[in-house]
Amino acid sequence: MMSIIIERIGRIKNRLDERRESWLMLPCLSENELIKFETTFGVTLPDEYRSFLKIVGNGGPGPYYGLYPLDVTTSSNPLSYGRYTENTQLGEAVAPALLQTHFPSGRDLDSFRDEIRFGAVPGTLALSHYGCGTIERLVISGEAAGNMWFDVSNDGRGIHDRGETFLDWYENWLSGKHPTLWSLNDFMAKEFPSNNRSY
Repeated sequence: MMSIIIERIGRIKNRLDERRESWLMLPCLSENELIKFETTFGVTLPDEYRSFLKIVGNGGPGPYYGLYPLDVTTSSNPLSYGRYTENTQLGEAVAPALLQTHFPSGRDLDSFRDEIRFGAVPGTLALSHYGCGTIERLVISGEAAGNMWFDVSNDGRGIHDRGETFLDWYENWLSGKHPTLWSLNDFMAKEFPSNNRSY
């Protein structure tokens, strides 16, 4: 499994290197930095994402507004988007518990409505921002760990399974599947055609 991950990451790195004049990845994280984060929050990062951080870089070019870096220098709340937006409703004390809480991939999402409203989804890390509070999330705890979900819960439209692992998502972006300039309505219609709500 790890050999396949390393091979895929090598392809990604090569593609980014080919375009380095306009693509700047942040420095890679060391094994010690990753262990520090995992120990602080009591979680194990999914293999694909963890390997990407060690080999390719800790954030930079990526879907929509780019790939957020994993902030290993702070114990602040790593559950909301951006550089871990300060969230006084949740606070630092509960951030580890929410990261450790298994992501409820189903109707159980309703039981976490307050946390979701405050910009945090249990068991996930925000990796990219589409705009207007719409987030791409990586599940790190629970049965769906390693998979990407598209979060439009900020205005009541729910959280949608992308059907992609982290590397699927990133490679699909490099291949043009996740362009940055679609409107949200067009994106939802294309990515989730079974959801016929008007956005």
